Amino acid sequence: PRMETNPCFTSHGKWEIGTKDGRKLVGSAQARSRGIFLEHGSILLENDQLKILDYLPEGISPKLMEVLRDNLSNGIASLREFRPGLTPEEMEEALHCSFSSALGADLERFPHEGLHGSRLRELVKDCMNDL
Repeated sequence: PRMETNPCFTSHGKWEIGTKDGRKLVGSAQARSRGIFLEHGSILLENDQLKILDYLPEGISPKLMEVLRDNLSNGIASLREFRPGLTPEEMEEALHCSFSSALGADLERFPHEGLHGSRLRELVKDCMNDL
């Protein structure tokens, strides 16, 4: 269960992927509404989650900060722990191949830099027309 001292990526959902020692490796969230399905997933190459503590408001008790630091350090795993040197490009390629294989089609690639403004509106319109 999620608590004040248990940041999102350190709490585990039923369908998320963890390590044998109980750390979270892949986070996933879904939203479904009126025939639309949105999936958000997080796969960490490196565990740099401690940086989030720099953005918390002043006045947080040292005890709470220590619990947060412990959860962020010890509750999360990263892919590079298991495959040192893994690049974002290698991960992108592996995901593309896996999704294409699972869906039985070579998926079209969209660079994330181009997914905004008019291009994003065009893609959303195309998806809505397919429903």
